[in-house]
Amino acid sequence: MFTEPNYLDDPVIIKFPSFTETAEMVGISRVMGGYHIQADNVAGLELGRQVARHHYKKHLQLIGEGGTTVNQ
Repeated sequence: MFTEPNYLDDPVIIKFPSFTETAEMVGISRVMGGYHIQADNVAGLELGRQVARHHYKKHLQLIGEGGTTVNQ
């Protein structure tokens, strides 16, 4: 945990109930910080969702719950 030298009050704790909410908060913080524009944030979030869906389907296949077999 990082603490500002002149600010020793209670720490700020941010809780994210899902990966989606975490990604959205991180994305908007990068826009607000000037690292990205909103169009990049939207595109990056969508790409991340596509990657997650692809790998989740592959995971289900590998554990035998995806409805199709995996050739190794």
